[in-house]
Amino acid sequence: MEDILKKLRLKAVFYKYYFTQLALNRGQVYMNLELIAYTEIIRMGGNIMTENWENKKKKWMESIEQFYNEIETWMKSIPDLKIIHEAIELEEKNKGCFNIERMIIKAGKKNAVLKPVETVIMGVHASLELQGDNGIVKFVLVPEDYKIPNLFDNTRFENKKDSDAEKLIWKIVTSSPLVKFIDMNKEVFTESLMRIL
Repeated sequence: MEDILKKLRLKAVFYKYYFTQLALNRGQVYMNLELIAYTEIIRMGGNIMTENWENKKKKWMESIEQFYNEIETWMKSIPDLKIIHEAIELEEKNKGCFNIERMIIKAGKKNAVLKPVETVIMGVHASLELQGDNGIVKFVLVPEDYKIPNLFDNTRFENKKDSDAEKLIWKIVTSSPLVKFIDMNKEVFTESLMRIL
């Protein structure tokens, strides 16, 4: 079993660092890679993913709740802004359905909805979308020093840091072709919100 876990960790690190850009911007590629990884786990002797699902889901939900709390703190000083929480059902492939909250930010007659996207996206720990009339902003929870990997980097994958031990922070991720991660703070969030309202 330890050999299986070691192989899975190496494969997960490979998928995480090599396909991050594709996974963030190409939903179909991500779904295909997830299927490959899931099939590989089954082939290697068991569905190990379900063993840690409840722990992962709990951490994921806590990180989203913390982000919502941080946003509420930032938005307190803006007049005529209302924040409403609404329960939604999220369906995760191979995991089933569960309830989570989405945040509705009301500014006059305009609304923006901040909602979780998926629990499992390669290279990130959580993902949210802020959607308004004028566009969408994507937020991801990643290690503090996270950058898009260089495909020509000669560093061996097993020498990369374990991201579970790193400090995780929320960042905005831009769309391709030049994907960038922008550190999150009150000013960045407020500017993003106003742009899409």
